Amino acid sequence: MYNRELSLFGLYEEKSLAAGVTVSAEGQLLVALQQGGVEVVQPCLGVASEVPVGFSVSTRLLIGQEVLALQVTIPSVGPFTVTLNNATNIVTGQVLVFSSTTTFTNVTPAGPATTQYSVDYVNGILTFAAADAGTAVTVFLKHNLTIAASRTLYREGFLFNARAFDVYGKIDCASGKGYIYTDQYDVSASYATGPLKTFAGGLVSTAGSGTTIPVTQARIISQPTVSNPFLGIEFNI
Repeated sequence: MYNRELSLFGLYEEKSLAAGVTVSAEGQLLVALQQGGVEVVQPCLGVASEVPVGFSVSTRLLIGQEVLALQVTIPSVGPFTVTLNNATNIVTGQVLVFSSTTTFTNVTPAGPATTQYSVDYVNGILTFAAADAGTAVTVFLKHNLTIAASRTLYREGFLFNARAFDVYGKIDCASGKGYIYTDQYDVSASYATGPLKTFAGGLVSTAGSGTTIPVTQARIISQPTVSNPFLGIEFNI
Protein backbone atom coordinates (compact mmCIF):
# COMPACT_ATOMS: atom_id res chain seq x y z
CA MET A 1 0.00 0.00 0.00
CA TYR A 2 0.99 3.63 -0.11
CA ASN A 3 0.23 6.65 2.06
CA ARG A 4 -2.39 8.65 0.18
CA GLU A 5 -1.98 11.74 2.35
CA LEU A 6 1.69 12.13 1.45
CA SER A 7 1.70 10.85 -2.15
CA LEU A 8 1.08 12.92 -5.27
CA PHE A 9 0.95 11.56 -8.82
CA GLY A 10 1.33 13.50 -12.03
CA LEU A 11 -0.33 10.93 -14.27
CA TYR A 12 -2.57 7.87 -14.11
CA GLU A 13 -2.49 5.45 -17.00
CA GLU A 14 -4.20 2.12 -17.44
CA LYS A 15 -1.61 -0.46 -18.49
CA SER A 16 -2.04 -4.00 -19.80
CA LEU A 17 -0.56 -6.67 -17.56
CA ALA A 18 1.73 -9.41 -18.83
CA ALA A 19 -0.05 -12.70 -19.43
CA GLY A 20 -0.73 -14.62 -16.23
CA VAL A 21 0.45 -11.78 -13.98
CA THR A 22 -1.52 -10.30 -11.09
CA VAL A 23 -0.65 -7.45 -8.76
CA SER A 24 -0.76 -8.16 -5.03
CA ALA A 25 -0.43 -4.64 -3.61
CA GLU A 26 -0.65 -0.95 -4.34
CA GLY A 27 2.64 0.92 -4.55
CA GLN A 28 4.56 -1.86 -6.30
CA LEU A 29 7.10 -0.81 -8.93
CA LEU A 30 5.89 -1.81 -12.39
CA VAL A 31 8.29 -2.51 -15.24
CA ALA A 32 7.74 -2.83 -18.98
CA LEU A 33 8.26 -5.80 -21.28
CA GLN A 34 7.15 -6.82 -24.76
CA GLN A 35 4.61 -9.55 -25.47
CA GLY A 36 3.43 -10.11 -29.03
CA GLY A 37 5.06 -6.86 -30.09
CA VAL A 38 3.07 -4.84 -27.54
CA GLU A 39 4.29 -3.27 -24.32
CA VAL A 40 2.81 -4.74 -21.14
CA VAL A 41 3.77 -4.38 -17.47
CA GLN A 42 4.44 -6.53 -14.44
CA PRO A 43 5.78 -6.00 -10.91
CA CYS A 44 9.58 -5.83 -11.02
CA LEU A 45 11.52 -9.04 -10.41
CA GLY A 46 14.85 -7.62 -9.26
CA VAL A 47 16.81 -8.69 -12.32
CA ALA A 48 19.04 -6.85 -14.78
CA SER A 49 17.77 -4.50 -17.51
CA GLU A 50 14.28 -3.84 -16.11
CA VAL A 51 12.56 -0.65 -17.28
CA PRO A 52 10.44 1.10 -14.62
CA VAL A 53 7.18 2.66 -15.84
CA GLY A 54 5.38 3.62 -12.61
CA PHE A 55 3.67 2.33 -9.47
CA SER A 56 0.59 0.14 -9.11
CA VAL A 57 -2.66 1.78 -7.98
CA SER A 58 -5.96 -0.02 -7.29
CA THR A 59 -8.63 0.56 -4.65
CA ARG A 60 -9.78 -3.04 -5.02
CA LEU A 61 -6.71 -4.72 -3.55
CA LEU A 62 -7.05 -6.29 -0.11
CA ILE A 63 -3.95 -5.40 1.91
CA GLY A 64 -2.13 -8.66 2.62
CA GLN A 65 1.10 -7.43 4.23
CA GLU A 66 2.03 -4.64 6.60
CA VAL A 67 5.31 -2.93 7.47
CA LEU A 68 5.86 -2.27 11.18
CA ALA A 69 8.55 -0.18 12.87
CA LEU A 70 9.07 -0.90 16.56
CA GLN A 71 11.39 0.29 19.32
CA VAL A 72 12.26 -2.44 21.81
CA THR A 73 14.92 -3.17 24.44
CA ILE A 74 16.78 -6.47 24.66
CA PRO A 75 16.12 -7.94 28.13
CA SER A 76 18.81 -7.39 30.77
CA VAL A 77 18.59 -11.03 31.88
CA GLY A 78 18.01 -14.22 29.95
CA PRO A 79 16.34 -15.44 27.91
CA PHE A 80 17.45 -12.65 25.59
CA THR A 81 14.37 -12.78 23.39
CA VAL A 82 11.88 -10.14 22.27
CA THR A 83 8.35 -11.08 21.29
CA LEU A 84 7.05 -8.65 18.67
CA ASN A 85 3.43 -8.04 19.63
CA ASN A 86 0.93 -8.40 16.77
CA ALA A 87 3.77 -9.23 14.34
CA THR A 88 3.51 -12.96 13.69
CA ASN A 89 4.00 -14.58 10.26
CA ILE A 90 6.94 -12.34 9.34
CA VAL A 91 8.02 -12.44 5.71
CA THR A 92 11.29 -14.37 5.46
CA GLY A 93 14.28 -12.04 5.17
CA GLN A 94 12.21 -8.89 5.69
CA VAL A 95 13.60 -7.77 9.06
CA LEU A 96 16.07 -5.01 9.92
CA VAL A 97 17.44 -4.45 13.45
CA PHE A 98 19.74 -1.62 14.46
CA SER A 99 20.83 0.31 17.53
CA SER A 100 22.05 3.89 17.71
CA THR A 101 25.51 2.72 16.66
CA THR A 102 25.22 -0.65 14.91
CA THR A 103 23.16 -2.52 12.32
CA PHE A 104 22.66 -6.05 13.65
CA THR A 105 23.22 -9.11 11.44
CA ASN A 106 20.52 -11.72 10.90
CA VAL A 107 22.03 -15.20 11.45
CA THR A 108 18.78 -17.20 11.37
CA PRO A 109 18.62 -20.08 12.21
CA ALA A 110 22.01 -20.08 14.00
CA GLY A 111 22.39 -18.83 17.55
CA PRO A 112 23.45 -15.18 17.62
CA ALA A 113 26.73 -13.70 18.83
CA THR A 114 27.37 -10.02 19.62
CA THR A 115 25.35 -7.61 17.39
CA GLN A 116 23.56 -10.54 15.76
CA TYR A 117 20.01 -11.87 16.02
CA SER A 118 17.89 -14.79 14.85
CA VAL A 119 14.21 -14.74 13.93
CA ASP A 120 11.27 -17.04 14.62
CA TYR A 121 9.33 -15.87 11.56
CA VAL A 122 6.12 -17.73 12.45
CA ASN A 123 5.75 -16.51 16.03
CA GLY A 124 7.45 -13.13 15.72
CA ILE A 125 10.28 -13.67 18.22
CA LEU A 126 13.81 -12.24 17.98
CA THR A 127 16.70 -13.87 19.86
CA PHE A 128 19.82 -11.88 20.77
CA ALA A 129 23.20 -12.58 22.37
CA ALA A 130 23.79 -12.10 26.09
CA ALA A 131 26.47 -9.55 25.24
CA ASP A 132 23.78 -7.20 23.89
CA ALA A 133 21.57 -7.37 26.98
CA GLY A 134 19.86 -4.08 27.79
CA THR A 135 20.49 -2.54 24.35
CA ALA A 136 17.70 -0.44 22.85
CA VAL A 137 17.09 -1.35 19.21
CA THR A 138 14.75 -0.36 16.39
CA VAL A 139 13.10 -3.17 14.43
CA PHE A 140 11.62 -2.85 10.94
CA LEU A 141 9.69 -5.84 9.61
CA LYS A 142 7.09 -6.90 7.09
CA HIS A 143 4.50 -9.50 8.07
CA ASN A 144 1.53 -11.27 6.53
CA LEU A 145 -1.95 -10.26 7.66
CA THR A 146 -4.91 -12.59 7.97
CA ILE A 147 -7.95 -11.54 5.95
CA ALA A 148 -9.77 -10.68 9.17
CA ALA A 149 -6.89 -8.53 10.41
CA SER A 150 -6.59 -6.77 7.06
CA ARG A 151 -10.27 -5.89 7.02
CA THR A 152 -10.15 -4.71 10.63
CA LEU A 153 -7.09 -2.51 10.11
CA TYR A 154 -7.60 -1.22 6.58
CA ARG A 155 -11.17 -2.10 5.61
CA GLU A 156 -12.15 -3.32 2.18
CA GLY A 157 -13.72 -0.75 -0.10
CA PHE A 158 -15.13 -3.06 -2.77
CA LEU A 159 -16.35 -6.42 -1.51
CA PHE A 160 -18.09 -7.57 -4.68
CA ASN A 161 -16.63 -5.62 -7.60
CA ALA A 162 -14.10 -7.51 -9.69
CA ARG A 163 -10.65 -6.05 -10.15
CA ALA A 164 -9.65 -4.78 -13.59
CA PHE A 165 -6.68 -7.12 -13.91
CA ASP A 166 -8.83 -10.13 -13.01
CA VAL A 167 -11.32 -9.37 -15.82
CA TYR A 168 -9.40 -7.32 -18.38
CA GLY A 169 -5.74 -7.91 -17.52
CA LYS A 170 -5.12 -4.23 -16.75
CA ILE A 171 -3.78 -2.17 -13.83
CA ASP A 172 -3.72 1.55 -13.07
CA CYS A 173 -0.17 2.90 -13.17
CA ALA A 174 0.94 6.11 -11.43
CA SER A 175 3.66 7.67 -13.53
CA GLY A 176 4.88 11.06 -14.76
CA LYS A 177 6.40 13.32 -12.09
CA GLY A 178 5.30 12.83 -8.50
CA TYR A 179 5.89 11.48 -5.01
CA ILE A 180 4.98 8.16 -3.45
CA TYR A 181 5.30 6.99 0.15
CA THR A 182 5.12 3.24 -0.22
CA ASP A 183 5.56 0.16 1.97
CA GLN A 184 6.55 -1.91 -1.06
CA TYR A 185 10.26 -1.88 -0.32
CA ASP A 186 12.88 -4.38 0.83
CA VAL A 187 12.69 -3.92 4.60
CA SER A 188 16.09 -5.56 5.21
CA ALA A 189 17.98 -2.85 3.28
CA SER A 190 19.17 0.57 4.45
CA TYR A 191 17.85 3.71 2.75
CA ALA A 192 20.32 6.22 4.16
CA THR A 193 21.76 6.49 0.65
CA GLY A 194 20.70 5.44 -2.85
CA PRO A 195 20.48 4.62 -5.59
CA LEU A 196 17.30 2.57 -5.66
CA LYS A 197 17.21 -0.79 -7.42
CA THR A 198 14.46 -3.07 -8.61
CA PHE A 199 13.84 -6.01 -6.26
CA ALA A 200 11.79 -9.21 -6.35
CA GLY A 201 8.03 -9.05 -5.80
CA GLY A 202 7.50 -5.53 -7.11
CA LEU A 203 9.66 -4.03 -4.36
CA VAL A 204 12.42 -1.45 -4.50
CA SER A 205 15.68 -1.80 -2.59
CA THR A 206 19.19 -0.40 -2.33
CA ALA A 207 20.67 -3.92 -2.26
CA GLY A 208 20.66 -7.00 -4.46
CA SER A 209 21.33 -7.56 -8.16
CA GLY A 210 18.34 -5.75 -9.61
CA THR A 211 18.45 -2.91 -12.12
CA THR A 212 19.83 0.36 -10.76
CA ILE A 213 17.27 3.14 -11.20
CA PRO A 214 18.84 6.49 -12.17
CA VAL A 215 18.27 9.27 -9.62
CA THR A 216 16.65 11.27 -12.41
CA GLN A 217 13.88 8.64 -12.41
CA ALA A 218 13.57 7.85 -8.71
CA ARG A 219 15.33 9.11 -5.61
CA ILE A 220 14.83 8.71 -1.87
CA ILE A 221 13.29 11.73 -0.17
CA SER A 222 12.23 10.14 3.13
CA GLN A 223 13.69 7.16 4.96
CA PRO A 224 11.31 4.88 6.90
CA THR A 225 11.03 5.76 10.58
CA VAL A 226 9.11 4.46 13.59
CA SER A 227 6.58 7.29 13.22
CA ASN A 228 6.32 6.90 9.42
CA PRO A 229 7.37 3.44 8.15
CA PHE A 230 6.77 4.34 4.49
CA LEU A 231 9.64 4.92 2.05
CA GLY A 232 9.33 8.31 0.35
CA ILE A 233 10.34 8.41 -3.33
CA GLU A 234 10.32 11.32 -5.75
CA PHE A 235 9.92 9.94 -9.23
CA ASN A 236 9.80 11.09 -12.83
CA ILE A 237 9.00 8.06 -14.98
